[in-house]
Amino acid sequence: MPFETQDPCYDSNKNENKQTSWNKQQLYSYNDIPLYLQTNSFILNSYRHDLTIKNCLFSLFLLHNETFNIWTHLSCAIVFIYLFINDFKKFSTAKLDDFIVILFYTFSVIFCTLASTIFHMFNCCSSKAYHLCLKCDILGIAIAIFGGYIWNFQWMFKCFTYTRIFYQLIIALIILCVIVYYLKQPQFNSMLFISVPMAGILPIIHCVYLYGGWEQEFIQYFCVNMFVYYTVVGIGILFYRTKTPERFFPGRFDIFASSHQIWHIFSIISYFWLYISGIQLMEYHLKNPCINQ
Repeated sequence: MPFETQDPCYDSNKNENKQTSWNKQQLYSYNDIPLYLQTNSFILNSYRHDLTIKNCLFSLFLLHNETFNIWTHLSCAIVFIYLFINDFKKFSTAKLDDFIVILFYTFSVIFCTLASTIFHMFNCCSSKAYHLCLKCDILGIAIAIFGGYIWNFQWMFKCFTYTRIFYQLIIALIILCVIVYYLKQPQFNSMLFISVPMAGILPIIHCVYLYGGWEQEFIQYFCVNMFVYYTVVGIGILFYRTKTPERFFPGRFDIFASSHQIWHIFSIISYFWLYISGIQLMEYHLKNPCINQ
């Protein structure tokens, strides 16, 4: 097997002088990087380009325009790995379906944030590496969305088993179709992924109806949690789609506080909010067991 198929970052034409001193890696301007890396024309400098896998790993400890993106999601993954291990012990005596859903949600966040970390760390190797890592990132996003839905439906329809299973199967089918569609596309368009979470509005309305309206304690508590969740996600998407603030001050947010970095922060907040609110809803159901429907 040719060496280049084993290492998507390998390029025999690389300038080896750029790779000899890991702590002095050359950074590039927007106009000096290849087209596949030109995804945000308002980020003008501090791009990595043409690195080996080893030097991509070393760049984890250097300052460039992907440093913050890498560390935010890597840190989130580490925390959720701890939660996964802790939850495995803490909820081992819970009902089997609750136990599985808890572990699957934490796993989905771990998978997503690690996939994102891989993308932001290694996307500068080559065009082949970029698109390979992008597919991994897309898969991670899809798994996280799916995990969030399964998590919500578990507590929304805790007292309505068949309704819960129905919605979980529907969202599984939708996510599968989205994954197949995107993995066949040469470019990533975020609009479809942004629209998928909006599909959760209908199940929320259905949940309100099944529990008897807004005056129910569970509905008030749950809907407030969902309002906060969608607000956090919406704000993050707004920054991401509008490329704010770098759109208004090109070059000033090359290292810190760019729109993609802000999106990472809001996505992390949403992961933790969903986790905390889900655990609280599970405890609510434990204190208020369902009456046979």
